[in-house]
Amino acid sequence: MDDMNERNLTDADFPADALAALDGDGSILLTGRAGSGKTTLLRHWMRTRRPKGVYVTAATGIAARNLADGGLEATTLHAFLGVGGDTTVEGMALAGERARGDRGDRRRRGRIADLTTLVVDEASMLRSDMADKTDAFLRAAKDRPDVPFGGVRLILTGDLRQLPPVVVHAERKAFDPDRNGEYGSPYFFDAPAIRDLMGAGRFHGVALKASHRQTDPDFVRALDLIREGRYPTDVRRMLESRVSDSWPSDATVLCATRKRAFDINRSRIDLLPTDGHMAEAVLSPALKASDAKGRLQWHDLPVERTMVWAVGEHVVMVGNDPDGRWANGSIGLIVGVDGGLPVIRIESTGCEHVVTTAEFPVDQPGADFDTEIGRYRPKSKRRGSVEQLPFIPGYALTVHRSQGLTLDRVHVDLDDPGKHPFRRAGQLYVAVSRVPRLDGLTLSRAPLWDEVCGPDVCDPSVTEFLDGIAL
Repeated sequence: MDDMNERNLTDADFPADALAALDGDGSILLTGRAGSGKTTLLRHWMRTRRPKGVYVTAATGIAARNLADGGLEATTLHAFLGVGGDTTVEGMALAGERARGDRGDRRRRGRIADLTTLVVDEASMLRSDMADKTDAFLRAAKDRPDVPFGGVRLILTGDLRQLPPVVVHAERKAFDPDRNGEYGSPYFFDAPAIRDLMGAGRFHGVALKASHRQTDPDFVRALDLIREGRYPTDVRRMLESRVSDSWPSDATVLCATRKRAFDINRSRIDLLPTDGHMAEAVLSPALKASDAKGRLQWHDLPVERTMVWAVGEHVVMVGNDPDGRWANGSIGLIVGVDGGLPVIRIESTGCEHVVTTAEFPVDQPGADFDTEIGRYRPKSKRRGSVEQLPFIPGYALTVHRSQGLTLDRVHVDLDDPGKHPFRRAGQLYVAVSRVPRLDGLTLSRAPLWDEVCGPDVCDPSVTEFLDGIAL
């Protein structure tokens, strides 16, 4: 729904139990299938109730931009807390203390003092350690060290049947209790403070049942079955009917790996009738030294190491612009060149900007054994930084980058030769649910059984949690 249509909505357009949960005083998870209107409901509630002390954040930059495009003041959770990705739980507590007494930033101090409710959109991507860190920050910031989240109410929105939080191989044992991991899983519900809220009956769930992105009942049913890890014959036949060796020129290709997306994007740029431009990333001294020893892989970088771009190229912005002109995940088009720099029109605003290079931190995630608690804790170390133009080509995206987007045409590349095929939780469902209509979807082949129903696709801990919060 566009913003004008949203402004014509009334309470009668939304489930009464969902509005009652938002109006209540307990922490909640607002969930539902992709395109069920979670963000629309949240924007309606904020617009019509104008609740005081409510601050809206998101676990991803794309989700924050979607909220902002609907008229809400929203930012990423990290940006709201004012911390980096490498901050420890103890560091978050110190940051909370500073925020409470920040004499140099009156606005920040006032925001923390006013905070009564924290909204986190796209909560399926919120890791348990980040939920734990948020708890530590808020206990210190609100000077209530013995109360979960410092007494701040949580409104989490998202679909746990979609993509799980990102955990790289080096961090995995920190989220595996059988390997002395600090957390039971990477999902937010395994943070101790969330478990405390649940145990006290202060955390409940409400699920939206409608589908607004898709209206064809057969397509909706097929997506629901895939979301639940079921793959009957009629659904397989439906997807087989959309198999194609090629894809429409205006389709976005969704891939399992960055490497595959990179290769497709480079081939599409080569077809553009305009001259190509090249931008080489500038590495910090520490990364240069690592590169000289052969220890730096291109996929370790948040941006492309060697950027090739051309007028007419579709792009996706990387990182949040400090001036608010775009967010991580904003879609754009290169419309010109100014002084050797690209001029990009941002789709959501229609505004054109000369885009200069930006600096991106490069962290090395891992797990360290903490002798005090006798367990492995996730720990990220700052390796350095890279300076590059803040966008990547937008013809092919990883499924992770596409979550939260609605795309008119999608081609799902199931033949990705990389190490991470479509056997991750929620991966196939997210890919095929980006389009409003079945005729906007093509696939390189029909999905295999284990890409829909395999043990890595259906996480029993998610089912157990959802059953426990009275959906």
